[in-house]
Amino acid sequence: MPSRSLTPAEHCNMKNKLQYDDYIRRSILLNNEFGIKDIRDLEQLKSMSLIREEYPRIAELAKNKDVESIKNLQPSTVKTSEYIAIMQFADQGGEKYIVTTYDNDDLSQDPQVIDIFKM
Repeated sequence: MPSRSLTPAEHCNMKNKLQYDDYIRRSILLNNEFGIKDIRDLEQLKSMSLIREEYPRIAELAKNKDVESIKNLQPSTVKTSEYIAIMQFADQGGEKYIVTTYDNDDLSQDPQVIDIFKM
């Protein structure tokens, strides 16, 4: 069965996701206290507008390793220019982590790691 070609929009979205994931990988490697040297199986659990007052609740879910509740977080109806992505990954030894990342509409800023939680 022949595979279809990607549309320009699909190609652009895939390129942007790969670039975003690369920024996150580099940020994790530069900013971790766990000795992480390799990131495997990076998976986005949730992405939404960041309401700073709601971050402690998100961090508590991550600390408690509550992946299902993270996936089911309801996005705020308030739109902001700041965003949070919550991802999970494994390190070189298979140890699993949840990472929270920050991004905003300022094109000069790359996504940044907020916290890394060991599962």
